[in-house]
Amino acid sequence: MIHDLIEWENSTKNAMGRHVYSSRVRIGPPLLLVKDIDRELRFYGEYFDLQPIRKYQDHHVGGGFIYDLGFRHLLDSSGSIPLISLQHSPDAKIPSPRSAGLYHFAMLLPDRAELAAAYLALKRSGMRFDGFADHLVSESLYLHDPENNGIENYRDRPSEEWPRDTEGHLVMDALPLNLQSLLSETDKGESNNKIQFPKGGIIGHIHLRVTNLERSIRFA
Repeated sequence: MIHDLIEWENSTKNAMGRHVYSSRVRIGPPLLLVKDIDRELRFYGEYFDLQPIRKYQDHHVGGGFIYDLGFRHLLDSSGSIPLISLQHSPDAKIPSPRSAGLYHFAMLLPDRAELAAAYLALKRSGMRFDGFADHLVSESLYLHDPENNGIENYRDRPSEEWPRDTEGHLVMDALPLNLQSLLSETDKGESNNKIQFPKGGIIGHIHLRVTNLERSIRFA
């Protein structure tokens, strides 16, 4: 479940009257409906250094409390901007891999060194990864929380390095990630860093799982 999906900090329209997104357009925090709020808060606190910065009751859907989570070590500099939100619902169902809904939310990190530092810190904390991928335009780490909500941590390659075909379309793939190359980005200080995301991150994109692709495309 997602709320405040896009914050229109800046947008313009082209000659066709369509919005042209700028780098200042940000995706708001995804709202995850969770069954065991204490376990979820512990998970995001231990592995992501996220802590509740606001708690309030939802008076529209379900009536449960919502917890906005922000990076603990960046609260003074981030202006209490939440990364994600959790809504407690004792009746929530843990999503099945075959059900429609959230596939993953993706946290965009500032650069490759931050992704390498996050990998080391998460691994040192005992995190079990679901996989790793080189998408040609980005590099990604995949994992999930205790209620099977998918999480991607990634960094974008500079746009001038993105491959394109002969017609100018972006080319992407899902190749194995070269972890040895990734870890070459870290120095001794970074490799010993106990904070998973020293510079924080933002929501870069959200992927949804659907049961009927053609119908979903028509709806969109």
